[in-house]
Amino acid sequence: MTGFDTVVRGATVVTSGGSALLDLAIRDGRYAAVLEPGAAADADTEVDAHGLVATPGGIDTHTHISWPYDGVRTVDGAHGASRAALLGG
Repeated sequence: MTGFDTVVRGATVVTSGGSALLDLAIRDGRYAAVLEPGAAADADTEVDAHGLVATPGGIDTHTHISWPYDGVRTVDGAHGASRAALLGG
């Protein structure tokens, strides 16, 4: 496989089916391929992710909307907090 923007090497990739040490290829800001570790992949950038965990496609659903803090409430509402979660937290 060739023509990726970034290849993330050696991450523990977690999916709904389990976890494994794999490489992830990214093209145009999206995951384009899940590769066996060390697979040939032409990319502009390589990232060493050994010891790190990757959750491709995962969404962080833990949010605090209008959360009480230090005698006041946070200013985020449901729309803004949902949008921030979808954009990466």
